[in-house]
Amino acid sequence: MSVKQLELSAKQKEFIASEIKAGRYRDQNQILLAGLELLAKRQRIEKKRAMLREMIQPALDQLERGECKTFHTKEELTAHYDALKEKALKSLRKPAV
Repeated sequence: MSVKQLELSAKQKEFIASEIKAGRYRDQNQILLAGLELLAKRQRIEKKRAMLREMIQPALDQLERGECKTFHTKEELTAHYDALKEKALKSLRKPAV
């Protein structure tokens, strides 16, 4: 597909000319393609952000409800982790009924 006419402001035209003159781009087409690639990349990033927000929202909701445990030292955290690990291992060792 070819673009027959693209209306640009004087500032945009100056920017394009300066990019070509500086040797960063070969021509206007290369600049347009680079811009389109950046738009596509930004859309992918926004999709990832939305997915991450959706994934962490349940944890944020739990924090707001006060459903969290505070650890003041590394030792407290380690002890809690070890207790959870032991509980999980015990449940795995239970014979199936």
